[in-house]
Amino acid sequence: MKHLWLLLIFCPSTWALENKSIPQVGPHFPILTFEKNENPQNIMIVYTKLDESCHFKVDSKNSKKPELGFYWLMDHQRYKPVHRLIQSGIRRRLQLNDFNSSSTQFSVELNDLKELNAEIKNAQMNVTAVKSKSGCDVDVLYKGDGQERPFRLVSIYSDSSKTFWPPFRKLKAVTINGLDLSTGEKVSRTFSVKR
Repeated sequence: MKHLWLLLIFCPSTWALENKSIPQVGPHFPILTFEKNENPQNIMIVYTKLDESCHFKVDSKNSKKPELGFYWLMDHQRYKPVHRLIQSGIRRRLQLNDFNSSSTQFSVELNDLKELNAEIKNAQMNVTAVKSKSGCDVDVLYKGDGQERPFRLVSIYSDSSKTFWPPFRKLKAVTINGLDLSTGEKVSRTFSVKR
């Protein structure tokens, strides 16, 4: 389960609002979508929850972390819970940093990038909640390694192959796609295994 990810997509608030009605999850804001090369018709949603002041709700098991949950959309539409072992693997891949419980922002380390290339010291994205005319919105920015300007995260595509030994997947490359904050132009960076 270590290399389950294949595609990570920023979800605009309109999509998030459409999916807040899943009864098993309750009101929530999808922030990322993971797709994998096997069974690509099934996608995983990563979501968070906000209070009425547009602040992130605190994880019930750890008051220093924001609430972050996961579920599958089978065939891109039918809800299915994520097995706890898969959730555990995802939480290792998305390392949540501590945050203030009254905060409207938290950061996450994308550990797959560091695993591909040990020279990458910072593979961080910031998740921000803001008030809007329609209520609350959530945005995701990739900060990068400091050699470039941050950009709005649109997708991360990971290329992996099957292996005979656990974890049965070998990550070969990750491509991050996004939009420049000032120009709106596409941004794309590929990280390959450092040999």
